Amino acid sequence: MSRRAVMQKKRMRMLKARMFAAMAAFALTLAILLAGIKIMAAVTNADDLSPRVKCYHSVEIEAGETLWDIAEREMGPGWSDIRAYIREVEQINGINGSMIKAGEYICLPYYKS
Repeated sequence: MSRRAVMQKKRMRMLKARMFAAMAAFALTLAILLAGIKIMAAVTNADDLSPRVKCYHSVEIEAGETLWDIAEREMGPGWSDIRAYIREVEQINGINGSMIKAGEYICLPYYKS
């Protein structure tokens, strides 16, 4: 084998080694980036995990208002579904169905951080 062929083989091995090193560095960088994104998402969601206390307040029912109207106005974070909130309001206040009367007061739940 000529000296030139040996040198060319050596260059190819070095080129392959550099390409492997570059690909490994890229893979490591990508892994670190993805881990960082996952950590940031966990930190962002940490606010959602802060301890919350369920509290209650009362409101007077206005003429023509329904539980749905009140729930749309008063429902805050902590409930994902307005129907679940209305069921809880009915349970707390001993309401069977949605019969409410103007001038009455009902107790409404809310979460406080």
